[in-house]
Amino acid sequence: YKNFVYDDGLVYLVEGGRNLLCIPDAIIAGRKAKEVVIDEGHSLLAHLGPKKTLAYLREFVWWK
Repeated sequence: YKNFVYDDGLVYLVEGGRNLLCIPDAIIAGRKAKEVVIDEGHSLLAHLGPKKTLAYLREFVWWK
């Protein structure tokens, strides 16, 4: 898995010189981890909408 690194208990995908935090296919408090990340990103960006939220998240996270 040469495109992945493990650092401080987290797994990152190395892509284009950036480390993207890998979001697992897991359930957190009854919700998919991906949903939780999207909701948090949406709130962080002051509810700018789905396209801008996903564009922002693509800079920092990765999921399959």
